[in-house]
Amino acid sequence: RNQLTGIDFYKLSGLPNLRTLDLHENSITTLGGFTVDTLPHLDTLDLSGNLLLALPENFFKHSVSLQRIDLSLNRFGRIPNLALSEASLARLAWLNLTGNPLQRISADADQQRFPHLRELVISRTNLSIVTSKDFELYPAVQRLHLSHNRINRISPGAFVALASLQLLDLSANELELLPKERLQGLRLLETLNLSTNSIRELDEFAQDLQKLRVLDASANQLERINKNALRHLGALQELYLNGNRLVTVASDAFRTLRALTTLDLRKNYFEYAPLRALKPLETHLQQLRLEDNPLVCSCDTQELWEWLSDHRKWARGYDNVRCEQPVEVQGKLLLTMEPQEFCDVPLILKIAIQDIQPYSVLVSWQSREHSGLHGYHIIYHSLDTVEDIRGKTMNRSSNSAKLNRLSSNTRYLICVLGLGSWLTYHSDINSLLNQSNQLQNQILNSGSALHSGYAAGELDASLSNTLLSLMMDTPTSRCTEVRTLDSIGPNPLAEADGMSGRSIIHSILTRRLGLIVGCCLGIVVFIVLISVLGWLKIKKQRLEAAKRQQQPHQPEFISYRHFSIPNDEHGRDGVAGAMSGAVVGGGGGGVALLDGHPSFISGAVLGTTTTMNGGGPDEHKKLFLTDS
Repeated sequence: RNQLTGIDFYKLSGLPNLRTLDLHENSITTLGGFTVDTLPHLDTLDLSGNLLLALPENFFKHSVSLQRIDLSLNRFGRIPNLALSEASLARLAWLNLTGNPLQRISADADQQRFPHLRELVISRTNLSIVTSKDFELYPAVQRLHLSHNRINRISPGAFVALASLQLLDLSANELELLPKERLQGLRLLETLNLSTNSIRELDEFAQDLQKLRVLDASANQLERINKNALRHLGALQELYLNGNRLVTVASDAFRTLRALTTLDLRKNYFEYAPLRALKPLETHLQQLRLEDNPLVCSCDTQELWEWLSDHRKWARGYDNVRCEQPVEVQGKLLLTMEPQEFCDVPLILKIAIQDIQPYSVLVSWQSREHSGLHGYHIIYHSLDTVEDIRGKTMNRSSNSAKLNRLSSNTRYLICVLGLGSWLTYHSDINSLLNQSNQLQNQILNSGSALHSGYAAGELDASLSNTLLSLMMDTPTSRCTEVRTLDSIGPNPLAEADGMSGRSIIHSILTRRLGLIVGCCLGIVVFIVLISVLGWLKIKKQRLEAAKRQQQPHQPEFISYRHFSIPNDEHGRDGVAGAMSGAVVGGGGGGVALLDGHPSFISGAVLGTTTTMNGGGPDEHKKLFLTDS
């Protein structure tokens, strides 16, 4: 550390091979001596920690090899673009302006570009706004550091000009929102640091960020992660969300992160870990941090306990996952406890036996909701005789199962086991059953003495201790006893065990007797019903025929319709005088017309008796004549 206040670089012309010049932490206010080629091979220049306000326009104009300049901790109010651009330093690749009182980046006047600048560091300044024109002069920048500023607003498309940007550090600013339009155009971005801001919600990231590998959003004020916030980040490998206020995470928030290997959820407000969101990461996640969360250890935490126990390969930090509530387990390490210590509610709540038959029963059960449940296993054996211990596996959606091939009038012990990661040997249940059955077969074939010893309970040790431990009431299993009904015939399903054909037929007929009798009764009832209906119909027909025979004969009626006698014109003219009269008599009357020749006569029989000419004394007709 010196007290230099000014430098004349002409005095360094005797050092043509100088590559690194360190002048940091002096009191330099002026620079000069750039008119000649004094340091042609200079590669790195450190002027940090001085009192510089500006740089001369011909600053190291002849040092064509200069690539790295550190101007941090000076008094620049704006970036000295004229002195550092391609007109003076065409190969400049690294520039540090940290700790200067910069308030803005872009200048109003047209400036020269920085075609080869790869890394730009602008930290700990007074910068509060990033505009859409600030980085138009830096098209080749790949690493941009804007941390520890006062940035609270970013204009849409502020980074569009940085098509080659791979790292963007916006940590330790005052951002509250970061809409996706602010990060558009960053197609090559691999690392994004948003830590230590005041962001309350992550907006959906732009589709341009498909190559993003590291996202640090720690130490913000996030309360939840939405479903679509991260869906376009398919290449993301590391996600840091520690130090927020997270309470919930959408179940599909991480589903598209198929390359994620590191997830940090420390120091949040999780009372229950977001297992539904974490399960899609099981196949590729390598490190998960969950410590320093106020976990509530209850039956709902049992699934977390099982899940962490199954994935101890991610062991870093798991030993520090502690219970915060209830008071009984406060401060205890989750993985050092057994589930019974923080959950006393059994998995199988109820078990019942229904439809008890001589050779089968129906067992049903009720279990509490548990997403870590894989299925159920029913184990049962006889308590009265030596039989195989048998089992039956059911899926997690089942709530009943029928057990066949039982013996009649026999007591059975039936147990329902919940299968999950808490039962680490559930995959070996079938092998345990086979071993136990082999031991029992040996007992059956060893003689009466050994058989009587087993029946007296002296040989229970012959069964596997593990299998016996399953056949009792535990937090994950429940058992009950049942006696099958007595039966007259033998078991019809025992043909494979050597039953005779006659016994099988007898048993089948016994079990189906009700069906056979019912069918016969139905046929008889049908025949009787048809017979009664037929007899009633015939009787009705006979009654109707008898009534018709007893009815008297009706009088005969004669009806004349459209009856007319044609006549000549003379006769029709004679009718013009009109009919002089019409006589309708009650007995022996007649009809007289003018000229004796009616032109038209029509009659209808309406019940009046009229005597017609030429008729006999007894010949009468009922006739009523009307004009037509």
